[in-house]
Amino acid sequence: MAEENEAQGALIRQSVAATPDGTVPLPLEAVRYGLMRGEPTQLQDFVFGLTLPQPGGYMTDALDVPPVTAAGLDAFYILGTDDTSLARPGTEFAARLGIEPRMAPGGHMALLDHPEDIAAALLELL
Repeated sequence: MAEENEAQGALIRQSVAATPDGTVPLPLEAVRYGLMRGEPTQLQDFVFGLTLPQPGGYMTDALDVPPVTAAGLDAFYILGTDDTSLARPGTEFAARLGIEPRMAPGGHMALLDHPEDIAAALLELL
């Protein structure tokens, strides 16, 4: 999966560099073949219709803030076992929060296509 993250990261960095505002545009193909690969077309179209460009820096740069856990807040990070859409390994994003990720079945949009698994993972964390 590390190679997939590296390839995805390169694509995201190229996309960010190509936009005047430094955001990551999300074409329909990214939803169909990346975020929701193998999911029903109707669900892919619905999700695509809800998307907006995301700030590119969040996906490519380190955050210059202390982990939320340093403020005494509980934090959880659920990572889909099949998520190949991240610019960096999901463990790095969880580390930004100062925590280890909880693995759950599914990809990047597991909340939509594996809701029972995400609910179970959340209940196990509480």
